[in-house]
Amino acid sequence: MELEGKQVRIGVIGAPCIGKSCVVKRFVENSFHGSQYNPTPGVDFYSRRMSVKPLGTVTLIIIDIAGSAISSKMLPIYLHGIDVFLFTYDMTNTASLNELRKWVTVVYGLAEEKHLEPSVALVGSKGDLEHLRTVRLDAHTRFAQEFNIQLSFLVSAKSGESVQTCFTKCAIYHLSPEAKQRVREHAMLPMAIPKRQSLPAQNHPMAIPQPPGTSAGILNPTTTSAAMADPNSTVCSVQ
Repeated sequence: MELEGKQVRIGVIGAPCIGKSCVVKRFVENSFHGSQYNPTPGVDFYSRRMSVKPLGTVTLIIIDIAGSAISSKMLPIYLHGIDVFLFTYDMTNTASLNELRKWVTVVYGLAEEKHLEPSVALVGSKGDLEHLRTVRLDAHTRFAQEFNIQLSFLVSAKSGESVQTCFTKCAIYHLSPEAKQRVREHAMLPMAIPKRQSLPAQNHPMAIPQPPGTSAGILNPTTTSAAMADPNSTVCSVQ
C-alpha cells in the first residue's frame, strides 16, 4: 500500500514533568534534553518526514501538549484534528498513570461528540530507570485493558530505545487498515520494551510485523541511538 505524502497527526499527552517533550525531541531531533527541563507553554508542534515501509513517504506532525493544559479552555482546540493520541506516563511516578484517567475522559468524550474512534496508545516513559519503577507492568496492562488501549509501549528518551518504534508503529496502525485489524484480532498489542529489560514470558513481540531486512524501528537497520538528526524535522510553539 503506497500512501506517498500522507500525514499523521500524533498528540502526546499526560501529566506535567513526565518526559513527554524529551520523548518527542528524541524522535524528531535524536537528542536528549533531560537536564534542561522547561515546561511546555501550551503546545509545541514538531514534524518529521520519513519513509515507512510499506506506506511510502509519511509526514508525522507531533503535537506536544502541556500537562497543565488539561484545565485549559484551549484544550479542545489543541486536540482538534489529532489522529493518534499517546497517553503518556512516567513509570517511576504512579500518580502520573492515575492522572491519565482525566486525559482519557476528555479525549474519548470529544471523540464521542464527533462520532470518531481515535487511535490511542499507552506509553510509559523513562524506561531506562527500571530500578526506580513504581508502576508495575501489570498495572500498565490493566489500565490499557480498562480503556481498550490496544497499542502499548515502554520507551526511554535518554537511550532512545523504542522511541522510533512507538511513533512508527502508531503511524502504521492509523494508516493501514490491515495492521489495525491484525492488532484488534489480538486482545491488546503487547508492550514494546527496551531490549535491556527483563520481561515476563507473556510479553510477546508486537503484532505488527516488520518488513524483511529491517530492524524493530522499521526505518533504520541501525539502533535508534545511532541515528542522525533528521533534516526534514521542524518545530514551532503556540502558547
